[in-house]
Amino acid sequence: MPRHDPWAFLTERTSAGEDVACYQVTAPFVFADDVDTAAVREDRPTGRWTVEHTLTPRGLMRMEALFRDVGAGGQVAVVVDGRVVSAHRPEVPPVSRGVVTGLDEEAARSLADRLGR
Repeated sequence: MPRHDPWAFLTERTSAGEDVACYQVTAPFVFADDVDTAAVREDRPTGRWTVEHTLTPRGLMRMEALFRDVGAGGQVAVVVDGRVVSAHRPEVPPVSRGVVTGLDEEAARSLADRLGR
């Protein structure tokens, strides 16, 4: 049975029997150089991984523009190397510090590595 992802545009099964969530995304609003710092953290109670980040002033302006575009409850995806690693629906306007949650260790380390460049 396919794993349900509430943010997926479509879920398909590969010929190998793996479920793949498909997302419809637009051009990026925020880029790696809009992030000042990024650090990986494990959420021990859940076993999930997070990336805590601090935006540059330009990054914060871009996040605010994204929030205005999608609105509260609108869908936002974090894409690394063409792969959606996190999708969420922001409820409040962005601030300079944030956390990307719900990641596995590989995705969290990959995201933090890319943002740290």
